[in-house]
Amino acid sequence: MGRENAQLLRDLLANRGQLLQQLQGLREESAWTRPEPEEWSTVEVLQHVADVDQLAVRRFSDIQSGRTNMTGYDRADWEGVRKAAEEDGLAGVLLRINSARQEMLQAISDLSGADLEKAASHPRYGRMTIRQVIDMELRHDLDHAQQIAKTRAVVEK
Repeated sequence: MGRENAQLLRDLLANRGQLLQQLQGLREESAWTRPEPEEWSTVEVLQHVADVDQLAVRRFSDIQSGRTNMTGYDRADWEGVRKAAEEDGLAGVLLRINSARQEMLQAISDLSGADLEKAASHPRYGRMTIRQVIDMELRHDLDHAQQIAKTRAVVEK
């Protein structure tokens, strides 16, 4: 693992830490409450974040194997895993988000500098390198940290 990978890992851990900070003092009942009928609850946000981590790992593999198109996001792909986590409550969802991030960190630690520059076509954004996918993941955590903060402000009034 090179220095660049180590920095990416630190950044991913730091941003995930910011997301997890938003969960301090979270009560089980409010974790499942939607701020509006069409908006996600905190648990749904966490499930989505775990899904996207797993998708990123799949995309790394797709790109490294020479596929020219990245796998798209399909929430149905994870319904079984999500259901199992939900049956275990908030604790199960937290375990899932942690496991998905660990899988991503391991995948990134195995990449070379040349691997980071390999690219494929993203279904929405066009040509992206593995490094750009990682950058997108970094922003993703911060975006959802803000979403969780806003959700909690509404449901915990």
